[in-house]
Amino acid sequence: MVNILKGNIVFTETPKEFKVFENNYIVIEDGKTKGIFDELPSEYSNINVIDYTDKIIIPGMNDLHCHAPQFRNLGMAMDKELLPWLNSYTFPEESKYESIDYAKNMYPKFVKEMWRAGTTRASVFATVHKDSTRELMNLFEKAGLGAYVGKVNMNMNCPDPLLEDTFKSLGDTEEILKEYSKKDSIVKPIITPRFVPSCTSDLLKRSWRFMYKIQCP
Repeated sequence: MVNILKGNIVFTETPKEFKVFENNYIVIEDGKTKGIFDELPSEYSNINVIDYTDKIIIPGMNDLHCHAPQFRNLGMAMDKELLPWLNSYTFPEESKYESIDYAKNMYPKFVKEMWRAGTTRASVFATVHKDSTRELMNLFEKAGLGAYVGKVNMNMNCPDPLLEDTFKSLGDTEEILKEYSKKDSIVKPIITPRFVPSCTSDLLKRSWRFMYKIQCP
């Protein structure tokens, strides 16, 4: 599939400077940029051009660390340190994602906001809940946004509704890895232990093995 846009194309080939191509054409084929042209090559003459003359076209933004289930709490309790903030706001909110209906209500709002902000690629924490994580991944794929999405792993120092059995946590993660890794999609699964305070050494070591495709005992 070929898409062609016309406009003022701006990007940073190096960290030190912008490149600007005024009212040029950018040709995207199968999701990859084929080139930028001041005159459209004849081979593309029969393809419809989306005309943004005198408007700016820039690459999509990339968010390398975000928590989808925290979207509802955006901007809240900025006066709290991390652990009190997690216990007072984040963990209670994430517990709600045990309900797939809650995920279906909230995750579309998060994905829509990603689009609105121009974020077209992201690395995303979901929650410990397998089915809600699937819902988020499917929404990203449907929206055409690229994402690496992780089902969170936690087996200590968190409220009971989020506390996982080590092997169930690993089993759910492996299930999602097998289901989505081989799909021809811009949405891929990642391994996501939350952080050291909420994961035992055993969980971290066994999670690491997935990177080498070693079956956990």
